[in-house]
Amino acid sequence: MRHKLTLSKLIYRASKLCCSLLLLTTVCWGAVDFNGDGDYIDIGDQAVHNSNNISIMAWFNADVWTGSTRTIVGKFDSDQDDKGYTLFWQALNNSIEFDIGIGSGFIRAFWENFTSIDTWHHIVGTYDGTTLRLYIDGTEKDTTGYSGAITTETESLRIGANSGTANRFFNGKLSEVSIWSEALTAGEVFLLYNSKVKGMPLQIQPANLVGYWPLDDFSDGTVLDTSVDGYKDRSGNGNDGTGVDADGDSTNVAEQVLSYQPN
Repeated sequence: MRHKLTLSKLIYRASKLCCSLLLLTTVCWGAVDFNGDGDYIDIGDQAVHNSNNISIMAWFNADVWTGSTRTIVGKFDSDQDDKGYTLFWQALNNSIEFDIGIGSGFIRAFWENFTSIDTWHHIVGTYDGTTLRLYIDGTEKDTTGYSGAITTETESLRIGANSGTANRFFNGKLSEVSIWSEALTAGEVFLLYNSKVKGMPLQIQPANLVGYWPLDDFSDGTVLDTSVDGYKDRSGNGNDGTGVDADGDSTNVAEQVLSYQPN
């Protein structure tokens, strides 16, 4: 029995073929597009995402950098910035950062004067118990020495917004969000950046991969099925996300899952 090919499936398959031809020159996969004023993905408070050794990764493409702060991903409450961890941008010196909370404040690794928009970038923050490291596009940009534990944050892990009272919303596209319970090496970070292959986080320290959210259609080839598989955790830990449309202006919560070829 033949299955009918819908237009969306044809577009999906064409995009996959396009990706296979362009892997060496471009990032090519789906993403979630956040509007910057109320959309985010809530993962919940899961013990597996609390770790003293940690790596956080995402591909991001900002539409604009406005306001005081824009969160890429984090388990970090802006009202109590002494717990958890986060990747974010702030207007002060146009700084993109990886921060951890230590109970009496926070420790940061950052890179200033980052204003790039409409371009895909790769970001990774790592902490191995003694050193924070921030990588942008496979290159280490900053390190900060600190020995001690990350203070546990009991608020939700969120993609596109901070924990606690949701704000600091990201404006743009996010994809391939991943968390490991170990610090990745510089070589592993560069491989993740340079490979530009969908699903690469599953190949890097898989035993320590505690969360992997591709943020695109994964299994059935349709494009607007966020309630089915758009926010699935593909690490095997089952911590799927829930899209939240806080401002009530999106057709689908947290915008929509797209199949497209980024520039």
